[in-house]
Amino acid sequence: MVYARPAVLDNPILLAPATENGEIRSQLAEAQGQCVELAVNAGELNAEVEAPRRELAEFLRFDLRFFLFVASHAHCNWGVIIGICTNL
Repeated sequence: MVYARPAVLDNPILLAPATENGEIRSQLAEAQGQCVELAVNAGELNAEVEAPRRELAEFLRFDLRFFLFVASHAHCNWGVIIGICTNL
């Protein structure tokens, strides 16, 4: 028994969509790779930003504790409190 070749391989009208589909799949794979790379970069950037953010938060907590300490020992003389806190 002899089998005939599929008509798709000989027909350019039917072959064009298959070729286009392959090109689109290739573009999709490239875009997916770029998305993965972007996600990795975003994670690294987040890690770089997180450390200074923590340091700033700790500094602000210390600054607030110091301000409240001075306020509690200055008998509510706000001029003295502000003067002390601005001359650090």
